[in-house]
Amino acid sequence: MPDPDEPTKPAAPRENPADLAELLSELEDEEIRERWTRLDPRQRVAVFEYLDQDARERLAAMIPKERLAELLEHMCSDDRAAFLRHLPEALRTELITLLSPREQRDVLGLMRFPEESAGALMSTEYAALDADLGAAAAVDELRRSAPSRETIYTVYVVDRERRLLGTVSLLKLVTADPDERVRDLMSPGGISIPALAEQEEVARVIAKYDLTAVPIVDERGRLLGIVTHDDALDLVMRIRDEAAALASGIEPDPVDTPYSRTSIRLLFKRRVSWLLGLMLLALVSATVVSFFRDTLTAVVALAFFIPVVTGTGGNTGTQSATLIIRALGTEDVSPSDWARVFAKELVVGAVLGAALAVTIAVIGLAWPSARGVAPIVGATMVALVLWANLVGALLPILLRRMGIDPAIAGAPLVSTVVDATGLIIYLGVAKLWLDG
Repeated sequence: MPDPDEPTKPAAPRENPADLAELLSELEDEEIRERWTRLDPRQRVAVFEYLDQDARERLAAMIPKERLAELLEHMCSDDRAAFLRHLPEALRTELITLLSPREQRDVLGLMRFPEESAGALMSTEYAALDADLGAAAAVDELRRSAPSRETIYTVYVVDRERRLLGTVSLLKLVTADPDERVRDLMSPGGISIPALAEQEEVARVIAKYDLTAVPIVDERGRLLGIVTHDDALDLVMRIRDEAAALASGIEPDPVDTPYSRTSIRLLFKRRVSWLLGLMLLALVSATVVSFFRDTLTAVVALAFFIPVVTGTGGNTGTQSATLIIRALGTEDVSPSDWARVFAKELVVGAVLGAALAVTIAVIGLAWPSARGVAPIVGATMVALVLWANLVGALLPILLRRMGIDPAIAGAPLVSTVVDATGLIIYLGVAKLWLDG
């Protein structure tokens, strides 16, 4: 078997690394080996950085560990730390020991931050200048360090203890008087994010202030690294995918394995716990029907409208939950706004309920076998839509207050809760109406 880390074939054309990475991700192992041998060392680093975690691990298994360590040496610090973080502990430790002392310190420094923190997302390849440097000396320093920096267009100004003082643009440095100090050219202060802040805060700040990168600082205000806009975009896409999975009752995949390469066992594991939980919760509906069986037996027409009642309630709750989850994600709403949300959705639910009640009552009156229950269905619709609207709006807020991702309150959970409680409302109203 040829060594997949030795260039034994003619060099590949200068294709975009992102396109090459996408191609490799779709190939079988033998084809990956063949393609990999066509890449020169610089291409390999660039392509490896663009691969998803699953493809990186597949490729890493084909490369001798010493060669893999050489590749890791030249990767961006944030991509390298993200790759190593998800490896088995023994392999991770072995690879770290093969790195140079400088890169070992860099990796271990990044990996000490919690996985969902801003510090775990940052790169340590940023451009920083001492505030007391002159403009000419600062440009010389940037010229020397530029090849190993993610961006030099915005330069961070620090003091001797590396506390962040402000920023200065490359344009301002190259057009300034050579002896003018960086301190006098910089924009003081600026936006920064604590290393232990949630990663969602990074994406929000970059989007709000239209930044190319945002600095990450420790509790003493010392500059630790930066998160660039492209990493923030990747984060937004990952958060979107996780929220979609949670909203559908599927456990998110921490390494984002493509569906085509996800095993049946993993698909089963990601879905079964939610389905079991929702099934057990749905048994409440069966219990409710059993409890009101005499009412249903007495007026069979009530059963005709059970799908309509539960379906409308579930749809209403899902709509409301979607709006509030979105508002929480954009920080338009916070848990402290629950009273304002309650008041607003109370009115919206009442109006929606009234509109739907009139519609279903008219349909019931036009249906000869259901005329007797039309008032019951109409009254239920007002109460149920109002209730479902409030459940859908307040459940995500409650989950956020409890420190749980509100995306969990998606369609399956809200629909199941509203189905069960909606039947109680429907058959309870029917019993009171008939008994009265």
